[in-house]
Amino acid sequence: MENKYDNEFVRKQLYDLYGKSKGVSYHEFTDELNQMVKNLYQDSIKHDNFKKEYYKKHKLCPKCQAIEHSTTLMSYTLNLKNPQEYKDLNSCVCTKCKHIHTTHDRISI
Repeated sequence: MENKYDNEFVRKQLYDLYGKSKGVSYHEFTDELNQMVKNLYQDSIKHDNFKKEYYKKHKLCPKCQAIEHSTTLMSYTLNLKNPQEYKDLNSCVCTKCKHIHTTHDRISI
């Protein structure tokens, strides 16, 4: 019996479901699938790096420059094609001066 979690088994199942209907060979389908996985991995790295830099630039309270704060945990979508448009609009409350602002309003060190 084949292991359901075997990579080749999954590729064959995907090919049967999607590749055959596209009229491509198994080799062409797996090449396309490999490229998709590679692109997703690269985008994931770009996303992580952007978020690290973003939070360095938005680390301090805009009023008293304290780091400590509480925040809401809403997730905002990052469009890697337009990263300059990203704004984290979670609400923050500075634990030092009690100033209320958004994460995007915070300032860099």
